[in-house]
Amino acid sequence: TKLKVKSGCVYFATVATTMESIVFLYMGMGVFTGRFQNWDIVFSLLGLLFCVIARALNIFPLSLIANCCRRKGENRISLKAQCVLWFAGLRDAIAFALSMNMPGPNSDSYSSATLFICMFTTIVCGGFTENMLTRFGMKQGLDNYDDESDDFIGDENVISTESPLARRLSDDLQK
Repeated sequence: TKLKVKSGCVYFATVATTMESIVFLYMGMGVFTGRFQNWDIVFSLLGLLFCVIARALNIFPLSLIANCCRRKGENRISLKAQCVLWFAGLRDAIAFALSMNMPGPNSDSYSSATLFICMFTTIVCGGFTENMLTRFGMKQGLDNYDDESDDFIGDENVISTESPLARRLSDDLQK
């Protein structure tokens, strides 16, 4: 039912936000512990550059393969969507949590570089993601949602109907 779908969405959004907050708190505490004595700006910038390149080398070829496996015009990943995936998907505080547990004499360098990359991508990439979505005409919002009647207004849906599952959920919500 519509209530169950909404409840499930709210539950999972709450759990995801809570887990993300815990990881970012852990990352924020890493900034103020003062343990990073071996911070190397060149190593950190090279790490950021290689992360950006590696992300591009994953997103664009895998999207091409996915598009080749799909029927023409159906559920294809547009170049704009690929650019957004590449740009917005770099924030990963989990990498920082993992780097904190690295053994060895250079673990402090790895942790500080990872923290730098996470902070840079969160602040810079996260800060410009909305502008990028707007510029590419991909920004979705609650403009089509009527709070009083709980119905969607207009032909456009707030929920993306790219996948069959999302289309099915969207259809169920509109019934």
